[in-house]
Amino acid sequence: MKILKSIAIAFVLLGAFLSAAPGWAQTANTGLVLGTVTDPAGAVVPDAKAQLTNVATNEIKEMMTNSAGQFTFPGVTPGKYKVTITKAGFATFVVANLVVDVNKSYTVDVKMEIHSGTDIVEVSASAQVELETADAVVGGVIGGEMLSRLPTLNRDATELLTLQPGSTPYDDSTGFGNGGGTVAGARSDQNTISLDGIDITDNVITGGANEAPIIPVGVDGVDEFRVGVTNNNASFGRSAGGQITLISHSGTNNYHGTAYWFHQNDNLNANTWDLNHTPDGNGKKFTKRPEQKDNRVGASFGGPIRRDKTFIFGNYEVRRFPQALSFTRLVPSDTLKQGKLIFNGTTYDLAAPAGTGGCGASGTTDCDPRHLGISPTVKALWGLMPTGNDNTVPGADGVNILGLRGTVPGELKNDGVGVKLDHNFTDKVHFFGRYSYSRSLSPNGGQIDLRGTPSTPSVSQLRGDSIISGLDWQLRPNLLNSFRGGWVRSRQDFSVIRPSTSAAQLALPGTASSASQTGYISLAPGLSTGSGFLDTIVDVDTQRARHQAIYDSNKQYSDFLTWTKGKHTIVGGTNMRWLPTIHDRDDKVIGSVNSLVAALDGDHTFGVPDVNRPPGLAAGDVTRWDRLYAASLGLIDNVGILTASDGQLNPLPFGTTLVARTTLRSYDFFWQDTWRMTPSFTMTYGLSYGWQTTPQERDGKQALMVDNSNGNKILTAKDYLDAKAAAAAAGNFYDPAIGYMPVRSSGRSNVFNVDYGDFAPRFSIAWNPSYGSGFLGHVFGNRKTVVRSGYGISYDRINTVGSVIIPMLGVGFAQTLSVSAPCIPSIAPANCTQAIKADAGASVFRVGVDGSIPTPAPLGKQQIPVVPQGFLAEFLSFADDPDFKVGRNHMVDFTIQREMRGNMLLEVGFIGRYARDLLNNVNFNSSPIMFKDNVSGQTFAKAYDAMSAQVRAGITPFVNGNPNPAFQVQQWFENLLPGFGTGCGPNKTDTTSSACVATSLAGDFTSFNVSDLFLNMDAFRLFALGAPTFNNLNILDMFMRTHRDFSNYNAAFLALHNRGWHGMQFDINYTYSKSLDQIGTVQNSASYFASSFNPAYEYGPSFFDRPHIFNGTYNYDLPFGHGHLLGSSSHEWFNKIIGG
Repeated sequence: MKILKSIAIAFVLLGAFLSAAPGWAQTANTGLVLGTVTDPAGAVVPDAKAQLTNVATNEIKEMMTNSAGQFTFPGVTPGKYKVTITKAGFATFVVANLVVDVNKSYTVDVKMEIHSGTDIVEVSASAQVELETADAVVGGVIGGEMLSRLPTLNRDATELLTLQPGSTPYDDSTGFGNGGGTVAGARSDQNTISLDGIDITDNVITGGANEAPIIPVGVDGVDEFRVGVTNNNASFGRSAGGQITLISHSGTNNYHGTAYWFHQNDNLNANTWDLNHTPDGNGKKFTKRPEQKDNRVGASFGGPIRRDKTFIFGNYEVRRFPQALSFTRLVPSDTLKQGKLIFNGTTYDLAAPAGTGGCGASGTTDCDPRHLGISPTVKALWGLMPTGNDNTVPGADGVNILGLRGTVPGELKNDGVGVKLDHNFTDKVHFFGRYSYSRSLSPNGGQIDLRGTPSTPSVSQLRGDSIISGLDWQLRPNLLNSFRGGWVRSRQDFSVIRPSTSAAQLALPGTASSASQTGYISLAPGLSTGSGFLDTIVDVDTQRARHQAIYDSNKQYSDFLTWTKGKHTIVGGTNMRWLPTIHDRDDKVIGSVNSLVAALDGDHTFGVPDVNRPPGLAAGDVTRWDRLYAASLGLIDNVGILTASDGQLNPLPFGTTLVARTTLRSYDFFWQDTWRMTPSFTMTYGLSYGWQTTPQERDGKQALMVDNSNGNKILTAKDYLDAKAAAAAAGNFYDPAIGYMPVRSSGRSNVFNVDYGDFAPRFSIAWNPSYGSGFLGHVFGNRKTVVRSGYGISYDRINTVGSVIIPMLGVGFAQTLSVSAPCIPSIAPANCTQAIKADAGASVFRVGVDGSIPTPAPLGKQQIPVVPQGFLAEFLSFADDPDFKVGRNHMVDFTIQREMRGNMLLEVGFIGRYARDLLNNVNFNSSPIMFKDNVSGQTFAKAYDAMSAQVRAGITPFVNGNPNPAFQVQQWFENLLPGFGTGCGPNKTDTTSSACVATSLAGDFTSFNVSDLFLNMDAFRLFALGAPTFNNLNILDMFMRTHRDFSNYNAAFLALHNRGWHGMQFDINYTYSKSLDQIGTVQNSASYFASSFNPAYEYGPSFFDRPHIFNGTYNYDLPFGHGHLLGSSSHEWFNKIIGG
C-alpha cells in the first residue's frame, strides 16, 4: 500500500502548498464524547479502560478514566459508534448505537456491575446521551438518510438552513436578500458555511436568497449538516451569523451505492395567463405553452480499498433543464417603422413634402424642417424588429409603441463531481483528501436578442472546484492534533453580448467609427434614460447589457490542538486564510458601459421645442411625441462610454474593462477550556481574536474621499456629517470641494483601517442534575435534564462586495465620457445650444444623415486628486469610510433540555443578540433638515412640516387667482430662496417664495420627497442667485460605506426532536421573536439612511422581522426489509430488494 501512502502524503503537501498564504475558517467539524464511570454504589471508578469504536470503519480510540472516573474523546468524526468500558472485577459495559453528530457533545455515563470478566452488559444509547452538557450552543443537526430525503429544490444541503429555530425563511421582496435567510437576528450575509473544516462561503455577495456556497454541496455527498444558531464555541470566529457545518460522506468497510433520477415535466401544467392571451403571430389568439423537462441524474459509490485501512467515496450529479424564459419588450409599430407618428387619430408623416405642415403653434409648420423623414439607419434597425403582439405590456400605447410578449429557450445545465479518500496510516493517524468540481450554466433572460427567433445571450456561468485535506494525529491518549488545508475557487461570469459587439454584427449604415473597439457604434433609440420607453433589437442599456466577472478563491489552513487534562478539555489553535479576488466589469452601476452607445432621444439633454410638435397635444402625450420624434429622425441625445484609468489615473483605451485584482488576508487565534467541575456541572470559557486585512489592489485602484479645499484632508463619515450638521444648525453652509485621491497618493497604505480590536470572549455553563426521587426527581429526572446559559461576542465578516468593489468604483478609475446633443456640421459649436432651443429638428445631428457619429474625445491624464467639476458631473460616487469598524454582536442564551418518553428530546429557551457598529451606508448629500434661517430662527424641518401640512390639507396660496389669506408664508423659504416667486404667480405674476414652493414643488410635500426639494432649491441658489448651496451639486449622491447601524433581537423558542421511534423520525420547532434595527441591509445593498445625520430615525422592525415561525420535518421508514414487520428472516436478498 505504499502508493496509497504516497497519494495521501501528496494530498497533505498539496493542501499545505495551496494554503501557503494564510486564510481562516471554522475548525469545529467533529463531535465530543464524554462520560463518568461509577460502581453500583455511585463511587467513581478510576483507571477503567474506555474504548470508542467506529462501527463503519472499525477504527478504535481508547483512554483510561481519570481519578474522577471521567473519560473524554475529543475530535470524534461524525458517525455511528459503540462505547466499551472494561475494568477488572466488573462486567464489560457496552453502549451501542451511539450516533455522533458534528459539533455536538454526548454524555455517556456508565454504572458498572460487579460480575466476572466474561460478562457483558450491552445497552443502546438513548435520547439522554444527546443532552448537550458541555456548552450552551443552540442549533440542530440533520444527517444520514434524513438529509437526502427532505425536499430541497436544488438538492443542495444549505437549503435546509432555515429549518432551525431562530432562523427566518427566504424572502427577497425587499431586494438584495434583506428580507430573510437570517439566523438569530444576524444579517443574512453573516452566515458561514464550512465543508470538512474548510470555509466555502461566498465571500463576495452572499446573503438572503443568494445564500449559497461557492461550490455546491449536494445532499447525496453530505453526511452531516449542523447549524450553530448562537453562542458557538470560540473556534467559530469567522462571522456573526449561523455557523453551517457540513461533513462529507466517507467510504466504510461495506460497499454502498446509490443511483437516482428525478424527472419533472409540464404534461399536466396549465398555460400561463399571459401566454394564453397573447397571439402567437401565426393566426392563433394564444401562444403555445413552452415545453419544459427537468432531469436530474446522479450516482454515488463508496467502500473499502483496504478494509479497516483505506476507504473511498465518490458522487456525480448532472442536471439538464430545457426551459422557457418569459420576456416583454416595447417595439415600434409598423407605422412608426416608416417614420409616421400617430397622435389623437392624426398621422404625422415625418417624410411629408415641404409645405404639408402639422406642427408649430398653428399647425402650419413642417414637422421635419429638413424634410428627410425617418433616419435610414433607424429605419434599417427597426426593420429588423418583430411586430408587437400584446398591448397590455406596460408602456405600450397600441399605436406607436406595441408590446411584445414571448419566451426564449434557456437550458439550465448543472454538473458536479466529488471524490473523497480516507486512509488510516496507523490507529492514531488518520488522513482524508477530497476533490470536487462543479459547473452551473444558467440563462437568466436579462438581455434579449430579437434577431430572428428571440433568444437570450444573458447567461450566469459559475464554475467551482476545491481540494480539501485533513490530518488527525492522536499524539497521546489525551492529546490530539488536527490539521486542515484547503483551496477553494469560484469563477463567476455573467455573460452578455456587449453593445460594441452587437453593433459590429448589425453593421448598420452610418454607425462605423474608428473610435469603437469593434469599429461600430451601438444605437439606442428612445433609451437615453435606460429601459422602459422603447427597446432595441439587442438590449444595450447598462442594466441589461453589462458584463461582470468575479474570480475569487480561498487558500486556507488551520491547525488546532486538543488536550485533556483531568477535568479539563483544552482546545487551542489558529485559522488563516488568503483571499485573492479579481473583479472585472463594464459598468459603474449606472451610466454608460465600456462600449460607445448613441442614444437617440429627446427631452433629456435637449428639449424639443413647440415648433417641432403638433399643437393641442395632451399633457401626457408631449414627452411621448418628443421622444418618438427624436428617435425616428435619429437625433442624437448623447454618445457615451465608460472609460477606465490605471492606478495613477492614466487613461486606458476605449473598451478597456474596469478590473480590480486584490488580495486580503484573515487571521484568527482561539483558546477554549471545557471544565467538568463536577459530574453535574460543566463550565466552558474561551477567547478568540482575529482580524481581516484591508484589500490591496495590485495597481492601486482604490480611492479615498478628500477635502480638496482643506489641503486634501481625508474625509471620514463622522467628521463630514458632524461638521455639516453643526454648520446647518448654526445657519452656515458646509460644502467643501470634494476630491477623490488614489490610495497610493494619499500617504496611507490602506483604503480603510484594519480593525485590530476584535477580541471575542465566550462563556457558558451547563447543569445536568441527578435527582433520583421526590419532586426534583420528577421535574429533572436522573441526568435527564440540562440547564444551560451562555454569553459571547462575535464579529461580522466583511464581504468583498464592499471592501473590493466600492473602492474600485471611486471617481477617477472609471469615468463616463459623452457628447451631448451635437449639432449638424454646418452649425458652429458656439451657436449650437441656441439653435437647438429654436429648432431641434433642424439643428441636432442625425444618425445616417450627417456623417460619422460624433464621439467623445479620449480622456487625458487626470489631476490628482480628481475633483468633479460642473453641475452633477458625477451622479453616483462610492467610497469606504477610512475609519471603518467591524460590527460587534453580543449574544446571550438560556435553554433547558429534557429527555422525554418515546426517544424524544424537548428544548425550550431564550436567544438574545445585541449588535453595534453594524455596516451601513451614508450619503454626504443627505438633506440638512436642521438648517437654520438666522433671520427668522426657523429651521427647515419646521418650515417643511408647516408647509406640508398646508399642501396636504388643500390650503393653496391662491383662490380664483387671488392670494389666499389662510395660506401661511414660511420665513425660511422667503429668506433662503429670495426671488424664487418671481413670475410664479397667476398669469406669471410675482409672488412669495413660499407660494411658489407650494405650487411648483407640491409633489415634494405630498410624497415627502425632501431630497428632491433640496435639489431644486440648490439649483435655484446656484444658477439664479450664485449663492452657496446646501449640498454638493458636482455629485448627486456621495455614497460612503461606514458602521453606524445597530440592532436588537430577542426570541423564545421551543423545539422537539425525535431520534427514531418505530420508523418515525421528526423535528419541530417554533420561534417567537422580535428584531429591531435601523435599516438592516446586507452588504450588497446600496441603500442608505433616510437621514445620514441621525440613523436612529428609522429604528424599527427589521426587514426580516417574523414574529412567529414554525418549522417541521419528518421521515417515516416503511416497514420493509430486515428487522421490519414486512421482512424475511432467512432471505437476505429479499430484504435488500424490498428494503433497500
